Amino acid sequence: MKEKEVKEMDEQGSTVHPTRKILYQFIVENPGTSFQLILKILKVPEGTLRYHLQQLQRSNRIVKEKK
Repeated sequence: MKEKEVKEMDEQGSTVHPTRKILYQFIVENPGTSFQLILKILKVPEGTLRYHLQQLQRSNRIVKEKK
């Protein structure tokens, strides 16, 4: 992801939190990754991961897809 893209998003407030920023970058670089795989790779507590995913969804940064 380009630094400019992250900066623009920071100004909008959806990726200001460091965990959320890392999560968003990971998802952009690995689209379609499952919740369980993100949990395993990023080693973030499940509740924390759910919260930040919800925040990214609410700000329309990501879309949840069910398989």
